[in-house]
Amino acid sequence: MDVWKAEWSEPMNAFHLGAKRLKDEAIAKREGRLPDGTLDAIHAEYREIVSNGCFEHGLLAGKPGQRGSLKKSKGHNLLLRLHDFGVP
Repeated sequence: MDVWKAEWSEPMNAFHLGAKRLKDEAIAKREGRLPDGTLDAIHAEYREIVSNGCFEHGLLAGKPGQRGSLKKSKGHNLLLRLHDFGVP
């Protein structure tokens, strides 16, 4: 599975563009920060996209007799990093 063709990649891209738009609007209005409700919604959407993506990506099947960890797809590794980064 190509990471950029994964189902979660388009919602994540739209999420980033929307969050940037909200930030730019707040800066244009000379607001010191986004309202708490807006930040909570942004955090919830981020967590949902990452969770859905982690569900979409499973471990790739290992070879018989393979030792060690099972290989993860590039998309899965990216999602794990995004999950570990987290949002407060």
